[in-house]
Amino acid sequence: MKFAIIDLGTNSIRLEIQELTPVGEWVSIYREKLMIRLGEGLFVSKKLSKASKTRCVSVMQYFSEVIKFHKVDEIDAFATSALRDAIDAKSLIKLVKQKSGITLSVISGQEEAKLIALGVLENEVLLKGHFALVDIGGGSTEISICKGKKRLSSVSLDLGTARLNQLFLQKSPPTDKSIQKMKRFVRKELEKGLCNNLPKLTYVIGSSGTIRAISRLISPKGSRFFSSVALKKLNKKMLKLELDELLKLKGMEARRVDMIVGGAILFEEIVEFLKVKKTKATPFSLRHGVLSRAYNKHSKRIMRATDEEKLSEVLRRAPIQMAKESAWQGMAIGIDKIFKSIHAHGLSKKQLQCLVWAVALRKCGESFFYGDAEFHSHYLAHTFLQGILDTESVELVTQLCLNYQGIKPEEIFYKKSDLVSKNQFIKLLSILRVIEAIDLRGAPSLDQLIRRVRSTKNKFELRIKKTYLFEIQKLRIEQRQPLFFESFGKQVVLI
Repeated sequence: MKFAIIDLGTNSIRLEIQELTPVGEWVSIYREKLMIRLGEGLFVSKKLSKASKTRCVSVMQYFSEVIKFHKVDEIDAFATSALRDAIDAKSLIKLVKQKSGITLSVISGQEEAKLIALGVLENEVLLKGHFALVDIGGGSTEISICKGKKRLSSVSLDLGTARLNQLFLQKSPPTDKSIQKMKRFVRKELEKGLCNNLPKLTYVIGSSGTIRAISRLISPKGSRFFSSVALKKLNKKMLKLELDELLKLKGMEARRVDMIVGGAILFEEIVEFLKVKKTKATPFSLRHGVLSRAYNKHSKRIMRATDEEKLSEVLRRAPIQMAKESAWQGMAIGIDKIFKSIHAHGLSKKQLQCLVWAVALRKCGESFFYGDAEFHSHYLAHTFLQGILDTESVELVTQLCLNYQGIKPEEIFYKKSDLVSKNQFIKLLSILRVIEAIDLRGAPSLDQLIRRVRSTKNKFELRIKKTYLFEIQKLRIEQRQPLFFESFGKQVVLI
């Protein structure tokens, strides 16, 4: 059974498609998260902005096409704090249904808190004693008090990064007066929402993207644990910095830079109120709770196809033939338009050929039933390109396939080659990520999509054919900017 989750939050929207295997395990087929900022201005005006609604509807239309392609059996599409607050939420829900066919439900704060707790408690290991589970979102914060694997109580508070930014933190860096005003507001909400006779808590588990971002800023090497002392030290540092200075902090995510200060101050107030000194960031969250609920509903369902039968079906699709058709019927022309504009940057025609194959095989990788596309693309390239390309070219294609999700140079695996230097490899990879950002299901072929390409001193302009996917393509380009800018010193601009 294939199951799709659409989680529409205040800042971001996420699509995740999973398949429940015959052995009762969830396996990821597709995932995408886009920062559409649905809640921009909402907590002041109580209404959704026209621009945020447009972005939301466009993304939902695109997600609908992805869901149809993957032949999903069941969809759980839900919205959280932003649509709980917006007085015009019903009109957006109606428009989403009209344009995408997807029915959005609005879950209560209490249900959200319970699902977050379910997702964390069923997946985290070594949970002992009393602890608090905290999830900081854009519009609300969910807190559950737990003992071992048992949830004792849950609460949802109207405290979130976007909400606090709009109400208190309009300047960067914020004024002392606004910080103190915000802290008083947060303490009041905590006192109102949490009872005074809490058990003695030994630590906090932080399940949100905000807390994971804080963890990366405190421990860039990847530790999931940090102390309240380290959190205070980070906040003291960040409160003095402008946005451009915040961006230079090691571990800072560009997409969170305008929200991180409010989120970090909020979290500091929470851990002080709970009187805990240690925090553990967890990768498990709301979506894992939704998956657990779906598993409990469908676990007895018998699935007919075995893994071997599914793999055989994929191989019967003749992946290299698919690659040839998609590569040479418009794809190479589209890529060549891009390549010509940056040809002076030390990249060769042979490297272009490898890039075309990597793009084509990325599409083939998506046709697999299980796992992430880059690993399947790597397998297809390594297995089927032997004898079609020379050995060095095959190796370059396989490495591009395996790394095309890479965002930062330090996260990229490069194998030394005579065909391509590490610098050239990262440049090819950054081009691949730009192509991957605009080459969406439902979009025209690349040769029809890309109208004109122009490279200036500071910008790389891509003029494309505008469809309902344009807003999604812009959002995806924004997410993929860092690697391209690192490689070419230019911003990609979609027009």
